[in-house]
Amino acid sequence: MYSFLNPESRPEPVSAQELTELEERFDLHLPEVLKDYYMKYNCQTIKPVCLRAGQETFEVYGMLPLFSGPMSVDHILEICQTSNLFGKGCFPFAISAEGDDFVYDTFTKNIYFVRLDDLHHRQKICTGIDHFFYLLNQTAQNS
Repeated sequence: MYSFLNPESRPEPVSAQELTELEERFDLHLPEVLKDYYMKYNCQTIKPVCLRAGQETFEVYGMLPLFSGPMSVDHILEICQTSNLFGKGCFPFAISAEGDDFVYDTFTKNIYFVRLDDLHHRQKICTGIDHFFYLLNQTAQNS
């Protein structure tokens, strides 16, 4: 289990088939660690965690759920497809307290922080979902 997860919150796991359909629908290829996360912990809340990347600190307030609620990843991807918000191959998966997004770029494998008031300026956090989860775990364990 990830140390950044709220143990009192209950997940709503998704199936491998649902993930495959999502990838096909939006022409994405998600890493196994992210698929595994959604198959085990979808909708489970997290403890707010502050990450450091370079000289900046970023608060990760929550992981975006799949197939649940108005701010689910699939709903956001539908909006992004019609308006080209994040660009092709981008997968928003976490948010800050202000509603800004952490986005996984499926082409570069980088994680970016994208402010809603400046969608074209991306701040690189790290490379790989596994490294992002590692940073969340480290920060949660040290707080």
